[in-house]
Amino acid sequence: MGFFHALRPLNLAIILIAQSAVYFRFVIPISEYNSCPPRLNTPDWIMLFLISSIVAASGYLINDYFDYAPDLQKRHKKQLAARGYYLGIYYMLLFTGMALSIYLGARIAHPEYSLAYVASCALLFYYSAVMKRTAGFSGNILVAVFTALVLLIPVWGELPLFICLAQMHMSQYTALMKILLAFVVFSFIINLIRELIKDGEDLEQDSSAGLSSFPIQHGFGATRKLLLGLLGFLIGLVLLWSLLHLFEKLYYIFLFDAVLLLFPGTYILFSVWKSSSFERFGRFSLYCKLYMFAGLIYILCIP
Repeated sequence: MGFFHALRPLNLAIILIAQSAVYFRFVIPISEYNSCPPRLNTPDWIMLFLISSIVAASGYLINDYFDYAPDLQKRHKKQLAARGYYLGIYYMLLFTGMALSIYLGARIAHPEYSLAYVASCALLFYYSAVMKRTAGFSGNILVAVFTALVLLIPVWGELPLFICLAQMHMSQYTALMKILLAFVVFSFIINLIRELIKDGEDLEQDSSAGLSSFPIQHGFGATRKLLLGLLGFLIGLVLLWSLLHLFEKLYYIFLFDAVLLLFPGTYILFSVWKSSSFERFGRFSLYCKLYMFAGLIYILCIP
């Protein structure tokens, strides 16, 4: 049970669904529209998504390895696997992903795939081993950036297709990139909010373990204000996005904006505004996951 929890299956599922959404929403239509064969075939895409999942899973495992002491305070020991077990599975996944990335890079003559894999794993290791104990809010920003960039892996995998589209059909390219970049910004902000919420939820355990997070450094009041500011900024962007659709008389898209993005975001904001301590932060993390999932549905549904 402890090992299963360490892999964060829900998070891995969200990553897989997010990358699949970008692939089916952008890569496939562009390939069909331009009559250009994609650089990666179906087995290659499955391998690339698997490598991405391995990077994320290994990051979760090494994080739990270094956070074993605070996790013991939060959960019963029976709910955790032995600390060395996390490290052993981490190395197994690490070298499996390395082998897959080298094979994929060699097969399509793009060795930078394996270099990106090494850089990603090294960055996640450094975050867990060092930054969580010293960096504070900058560590949250790093994780949020990393999570948002995961969405661009399908674009990176088929970059020639996007370049071809830009050269031949700039208006369509601009429209697609506007949606894609909006989703990346949405993902970055909501993941940054979720990282702060998790740090607030784990404040007592993290503090006793000597970690340095924004809630530990600045307390509940400042953390709540920062969360309200980020949520307000996100909702402002969503509102602006929605009004553009309303002014263009795209009422059905405006309805999607309101139901999937505007109303849930506003609910999370008021929930945080009404909170009076970190003890109520536990459910907010789940709200953010559901909000991210709503964003995925939105990307797949809008034309």
